[in-house]
Amino acid sequence: MRKSILAVGCIALLSSLVLSSCSTTKKENTGSLSTSSRVSSITAASSFPVPESDPNYVQAYGDYDSGKYETAIELCDQAIAENAQCFWAYNLKGISTYFENGNSAAEECLALINKSTDINPNYSYGYFNKALIQKGIKKWDASLSNFNKALSLKPNDTWSYYGIATVYADTKQNEQALNYLKLAIKADPTGVKAQIRDDLERHFSSLQNDSRFQELLRT
Repeated sequence: MRKSILAVGCIALLSSLVLSSCSTTKKENTGSLSTSSRVSSITAASSFPVPESDPNYVQAYGDYDSGKYETAIELCDQAIAENAQCFWAYNLKGISTYFENGNSAAEECLALINKSTDINPNYSYGYFNKALIQKGIKKWDASLSNFNKALSLKPNDTWSYYGIATVYADTKQNEQALNYLKLAIKADPTGVKAQIRDDLERHFSSLQNDSRFQELLRT
């Protein structure tokens, strides 16, 4: 799945009165995660401040989303230096490092993102990014497990459904791939169909001549 799938609709910069999502981080056993996105609008458990409320996160994510991975990593390092419990910084550094260096850095990146979910076990975006990296290095079972973990935290998440569909398509399990594509399309028909067309050769070459797959794109 190409990097654009990770695009998250970042909210506008909040005023200087908004508390930093790192500087105010506290662990509690309450709350649940809600995400929405082209991955998901990344929302931490209610016991954690929302990353998008932190201007540092907004800047770092903006650099990541623009492909300025080195700058994003530097900003994440600064956030971690200020607060070692800054869960979003480990996650964003991990996925930025992965797209900067590819599969050769996969284990390092997974270790970083594991720190993110160790700090905030309800951080859905962390599980999604782990699944994405594991898919890249063909750890199919681990990838499915983490996509499903993301779904358990954010039911009906479009891009977790799509991620699972690509794992099944890549492993030639076409029935399961079609089932999850249907779920993804139901959640976001326009966005998912556009992504499928972009990924035809990358993920869906074995399905292109399947009438059921063709019908999904028509409806």
